[in-house]
Amino acid sequence: MEPFPQGRRLRRLIGDIPPGRQVLKTYAKLPRKHCSALSQLRSGHVALNAFLARIRAVTSPLCPVCQVPESVDHFIRTCRRFTIQRHELRRAMGRFPLTLRHALGNIKCRGALLQYVDATNRLSRGPS
Repeated sequence: MEPFPQGRRLRRLIGDIPPGRQVLKTYAKLPRKHCSALSQLRSGHVALNAFLARIRAVTSPLCPVCQVPESVDHFIRTCRRFTIQRHELRRAMGRFPLTLRHALGNIKCRGALLQYVDATNRLSRGPS
């Protein structure tokens, strides 16, 4: 049986993170707000314009600053609106490169990513 396209996309983004203990470790002792943000970013079902446009909640999938689709990758790695916060994210990630695989899948980078999400305040409000 062929997996659904959504599953293939998620696997391509974060790799083969197995369910079970690893998932429990990823979310252990996190407040609900952070569990929710992490799950949304990992699945791509997040209040960023690319997803919101797909479900017809907004008219344009574009980032209002960069004029490219506002995807998870764009939000974490390239959006000019969050350059200062991203600099801190890179510093906090230390030796790990700023890739979606590390930012979303490496438990050692989890705190840095969640600080970035909090600092940008982008996921706490809807489309911008």
